[in-house]
Amino acid sequence: MDVVHGQKAQDFSYLFRASCVCIFFSFAAIEAFLNQTLPEHKLIDYKGKQVGKKTLEKATFEEKISTIIPSILKKDFADSNKNDYEVILKLKNLRNRLVHLKQIRNGLTSYNDIYQDILNANYNEIVATTKNFLNFHHSGLIENYPLEK
Repeated sequence: MDVVHGQKAQDFSYLFRASCVCIFFSFAAIEAFLNQTLPEHKLIDYKGKQVGKKTLEKATFEEKISTIIPSILKKDFADSNKNDYEVILKLKNLRNRLVHLKQIRNGLTSYNDIYQDILNANYNEIVATTKNFLNFHHSGLIENYPLEK
């Protein structure tokens, strides 16, 4: 198929924007859930101290998802869903690389690497994993929208 260079650039631009939306909002949904799950008026044991929500909000993403939230909800997503947990960690990494663009090669930011990772990402898996994570903690929270026939 004969495609004009300008059309390729437009197609890639659309794909890049749609991919970024998926990455950012999927990660934001998980992170918001973690922060909203932290109890407002209860102290939690964290690193040997009884601390409140303000302190827990400063914990790392990994601490929240693997330690703090499982101790609060008495459910461990990472233990029960090892593959999905790995997808979430990869999502976090991809999101961070997009936001911070700190990867350096030969003195320049390496956009080619992040572009290739965006093209290779499995967006169906990212969305399904985000849904699985939220529904693991609150069954039926995220439902599929019924399509009309």
